[in-house]
Amino acid sequence: MQTVRQALQNSQGAQAATARKAADFIEAHYTEKFSLDRMAAALFINKIYLAKCFKRVTDSTLLQYHNLVRCEKAAELLRTTHLSIEIISGQVGYATASHFSRTFRGVYHCSPMEYRKGKTGRAL
Repeated sequence: MQTVRQALQNSQGAQAATARKAADFIEAHYTEKFSLDRMAAALFINKIYLAKCFKRVTDSTLLQYHNLVRCEKAAELLRTTHLSIEIISGQVGYATASHFSRTFRGVYHCSPMEYRKGKTGRAL
């Protein structure tokens, strides 16, 4: 199974270019609340077309990718700092630590604390 980033890198054509623009936008704005309307407006692309292009190219939704990027950034902070889970959740854009923990578990198949203690989680 191809990861989202591999799909973005290996795909060609107009839809792939649109999907890469969306991924770049998410990576630049991952700490902000996800908004398809705002993203589409910033990229000057119809929001339905944008969502469909991304799904066709990556087999993932834009929101799933947004959460993946946030969790990857959080995982890096968990590995390299002693910041609390609450602080890390806020730094990567989550309003509550509980929402962050649920999302992190969905991506890495372990809690943020388990990840910090060395359980090897793996992003999808």
